[in-house]
Amino acid sequence: MSESNKRKIWKLLFTWKLLKSAIFIVCTACFSWQSANFLQLYFTYPTATRVDISFPEVLIKPAVTLCNSNPVSRWGFCDKYPNLCQEPNNLTTFCKRNPYFCEYDTSDLVEEQHLLESPYQTNCTDYEDLWKKNNKTGPRSQEMCRERCRWNFFKSCNGCENGFSMLEKPKRMCKPGRFFSV
Repeated sequence: MSESNKRKIWKLLFTWKLLKSAIFIVCTACFSWQSANFLQLYFTYPTATRVDISFPEVLIKPAVTLCNSNPVSRWGFCDKYPNLCQEPNNLTTFCKRNPYFCEYDTSDLVEEQHLLESPYQTNCTDYEDLWKKNNKTGPRSQEMCRERCRWNFFKSCNGCENGFSMLEKPKRMCKPGRFFSV
């Protein structure tokens, strides 16, 4: 290989390395510029967030829904077979030995809502505003007031459930053989 060919090859290699170095420097500069812009934008907003978690003393129905897949009703079973149902003598000791039987009773947290009885005049009442002023308790609509009236009726009906909340379609609430219409 001649000396002139070696120089041409060396010039090509040098030019190629110079081009690669220039591209690398340009890419590094662009990356640095973009990173600086991003960090500047990132630090303009607060990064610490304040989360307030509150646990209200009163849970408004239906705030908690408990589902039990056991087909046997404890109350029905104990009514039919009272000799098989008993409360332990020392509840504290029993709960320490069998904690799965002594779960916290959430019904203590629920406060009963006393809504307006039907019939009544609304006088264009803003139930949402009234509900907020009453610490988010009470009726939120005329429909809820009617629901409360139905609930009271069901409560007094022998053999009916204690109540229900805002059903889309009527369903049988009483034992078979008992009927009523809404």
